Amino acid sequence: MVARLVTHGVTVIFDATANRRAYRDQARARIPQFVEVFVECPLATCIERDPKGIYRQAREGNATHVPGIQAVYEPPEHPDVVIRGDRENPDEAASRVIDTLIARGFLTPSRS
Repeated sequence: MVARLVTHGVTVIFDATANRRAYRDQARARIPQFVEVFVECPLATCIERDPKGIYRQAREGNATHVPGIQAVYEPPEHPDVVIRGDRENPDEAASRVIDTLIARGFLTPSRS
């Protein structure tokens, strides 16, 4: 679906927890203007901040294939942007992502 939107000129930014590199490599191959942002964060911090209770559900056996619990997570080898989720200010991290998109010509800077 995302690839179809992109081919029609729609700018798409989406959050995907693709636990395998192969999945992300497929997306990169299909989406010409692809930027991989790796939010690196210790599992303990992810569990502590879990707003949907997914990690709790995994521990209780009510959710399966949760990366870091039942499913292997393969971190990217060469992400375009690395965000330290346990240390970085969210606004500054978002600015770095936007700056990368602008630098690559995927977004036009706003004039404000």
